[in-house]
Amino acid sequence: MDKRQTPITIEEYRECLVPSYQSLTMALMGGYQSQIRVHDFNTDKVITKKDILDSRSIVPTVFNTEMTEVNHAKFYPIGQTFAAVGMYLGFRTSQMQNGNRQSCHNAIIRELTIAWDRMAMVGGFGNKGLLKSYADDPLRVTMADVTLPKASETFEARAKAVKDMGLAIKESIDSNSASDSLTVLVYGKDLQAYLTDANTATDATTLRSYLIKGFGTKYVNVIDVPALLTKDTDLADANGLAIIANGTMEMDTTEYPDLDKIGSNESESGDFDWSRFKIGSVQLKPGIQGGITNLAVKFAA
Repeated sequence: MDKRQTPITIEEYRECLVPSYQSLTMALMGGYQSQIRVHDFNTDKVITKKDILDSRSIVPTVFNTEMTEVNHAKFYPIGQTFAAVGMYLGFRTSQMQNGNRQSCHNAIIRELTIAWDRMAMVGGFGNKGLLKSYADDPLRVTMADVTLPKASETFEARAKAVKDMGLAIKESIDSNSASDSLTVLVYGKDLQAYLTDANTATDATTLRSYLIKGFGTKYVNVIDVPALLTKDTDLADANGLAIIANGTMEMDTTEYPDLDKIGSNESESGDFDWSRFKIGSVQLKPGIQGGITNLAVKFAA
C-alpha cells in the first residue's frame, strides 16, 4: 500500500496562505477592478490604441428652435505598449522530509509578490515604472526637480519649502487632471526620513503635514514606498514623489503571483512532491492626462 502523503489541492494551499507582505500595487488598484486588464500568458506584446478626449472640443451648442446641428466631442488616439511576459518558477521537495510545504509556498509567494510590485514601481521587460518619468508618455506629467533645504536648516525654512512643493504639485494637478482625490507615493529613504521630522519645540507637527497643507482642500493619502521595491535598481539612491489621481490609473498584467500546479513524481532516488508557480509582467499607467505626476526631489548641499 502506498502510504505517501497525497498533495492537497491548489485551492487548499491558497486558503491556507498566510500573506506576510501586502502588495502595494494591488492596494493602489483596489476598488478599480474594471481598470485592470489581464492578458494572455502566451502573448509577447500588446499594443493598444487609447482614445483621449480633446477637452478643447467640449463646446456645447446653445439650443434654439432653428438649430440644425450641434458641436461634437472629439477624441485623438495614442498608442500604448505593454510587454506581456509570463514566467514560471518550480519547487521540489522530497517526501522523505517532514518540512512544511505550506510555509515554503508562503515564502515563495511573498518573494514573487515583492518582485511583481518592483516591476510595477520601477519597470521591467521594457514596461514603464510608476515611479519614473517618461518623456514619450503624453498622459504622464513630469515636473521640474525640486531641491529642499538640507536637514540642518531651521524647521520653519524646511516647512515652507515642503509646503511650497505641495502647492506646486496642486497647481500642476489643477492644470491637468483637476483631481480632488490623490495618492502621493514617497520613495527614497532620505525623503521619507525628511518628511517624518517634527517640530518638537512646538506641537510636534511633521513636515509631511506641511506637504499635505500645500494641497489645500484636496484629499491626499501619503504612502511610503518600501525600500525593498527600489533596492538594487536605478532608483535605489533616488528620492521623489509619484502622485496618482485616484480612480484614473490603469493596470496591465499577464498574471498575478500564484501557485499554478502541484504534483508528485516517483524515481529510484526517491519520491518528490513538486509545485509550479507563475508570475507575469505588470505595468501601471495613467488613464487620463495628468493621471500620474512624477517629481524628483534633491537636497541642498
